[in-house]
Amino acid sequence: MIINAPEALAENDTDTLFKLARSFELPDDFDDWEITNSFDEPLALVAACYGFLPKTFDKWRIADKTGRTVAHEAAANLNLPEGFNLWYLTDNEGNTVRDFYNQALEEEAKRDEAWGIEIYENLTNTRREFRVKVLEKKLERLELANKTLVERLGALESILGD
Repeated sequence: MIINAPEALAENDTDTLFKLARSFELPDDFDDWEITNSFDEPLALVAACYGFLPKTFDKWRIADKTGRTVAHEAAANLNLPEGFNLWYLTDNEGNTVRDFYNQALEEEAKRDEAWGIEIYENLTNTRREFRVKVLEKKLERLELANKTLVERLGALESILGD
């Protein structure tokens, strides 16, 4: 099914708009971020979850019924823009955007560590051999390029020397 953004916007088709928000296909000039779905989630919260807010987005205070703002959602998914400065915003339970961001960073570090250990432990000899072969091929190309460069420099020197 092809989703048509202009038609969805014209018809105010909420379901389609939410699909568009999850795939970063809303037009650049879209501004109706407070539209809610059947779960009373604002469209901006869904887009923030997926990291698909436009660079010019500035409606960080839009919130769901629990007080979770777009800023909280973006922070929880490490999708805040550079220069973001509304760290003090709180949800209904008193959690700040900074709290959400710090928790997300901790979870990401744990996940990275776990993945790193697992990946390292599962690195088989076959994979190691493949990596060695790739590196050997790159080295061969580099040596060939170097040899060609030396030959060209020699030819240039002989031309200039005459």
